[in-house]
Amino acid sequence: MSTKHSFLLQYKPNSHRLALRNLHRQGFKTFLPVQDVTQRHSTKFVQQRRPLFPGYMFVSFALDTAPWPKINSTVGVARLVSFDGQPKALPPDLIAGLMARCDTQGRVLPPDQFAPGDELQVMS
Repeated sequence: MSTKHSFLLQYKPNSHRLALRNLHRQGFKTFLPVQDVTQRHSTKFVQQRRPLFPGYMFVSFALDTAPWPKINSTVGVARLVSFDGQPKALPPDLIAGLMARCDTQGRVLPPDQFAPGDELQVMS
């Protein structure tokens, strides 16, 4: 049995939802870390969920058994990042570390900087 590795994928502008849907239909597992961003629109503040790495997501598959060349022709996908025509697997600890920092929807959680009982100084 082949082991699955994570690879970097570039999606077309504003097409991450379309790319996710079409990759899932083909049986590929994806990971798109997102963050909540607050922006000001005229007199209101609006919170939006945006990809942590705009234009990129991660896709997992077994390089020797999965039909990975069809990823490049998937609607919403620009290309699978490749070197010399072959995708390069990302370090597993990089993806595991990112996943550990996210909730079940892929939203990046704030770091645990303070523990109960820590002393804090308010500067302003």
